[in-house]
Amino acid sequence: MHAFGIVGWFQENPKETHLQEVKRIFKYLEGTQDFGLWYPKNIEFSLHAYTYTDWEVNIDDYKNTSGGAFYLGPRFISWFSRKQNSIALYTTEEEYIVDASCCTQLLWMIQTLQDTQNTCPQPVPIFYDNTTIISICKNPVMH
Repeated sequence: MHAFGIVGWFQENPKETHLQEVKRIFKYLEGTQDFGLWYPKNIEFSLHAYTYTDWEVNIDDYKNTSGGAFYLGPRFISWFSRKQNSIALYTTEEEYIVDASCCTQLLWMIQTLQDTQNTCPQPVPIFYDNTTIISICKNPVMH
């Protein structure tokens, strides 16, 4: 998926090397058609998420890449990785942006589980490694 994203950045003005990369991606996909993930019926419906932020700024637009991974019980179910829409001036601001995106995705997942008559234990844990963000989230005066 990351390789598709990189190639997608150049779809407006592609070069020969981008076409070669797309062909390489399709060869990989052709060879992995039998790969898959197994999700048994009896897993618990407890969501949890991990977030991350890439601290290396893209020199073209000065935006960082951030993302998250979502699990239903022990099973991986979803992920996101994107450039942030705004330029963060502080690491705390950047972490807060990615955690807000993560919360939005989790709310959608909880609603989807409820729509299918499944319950999800609350609160949903989000794992990240920024103590400033943890302090902000625990202080209702900050938001």
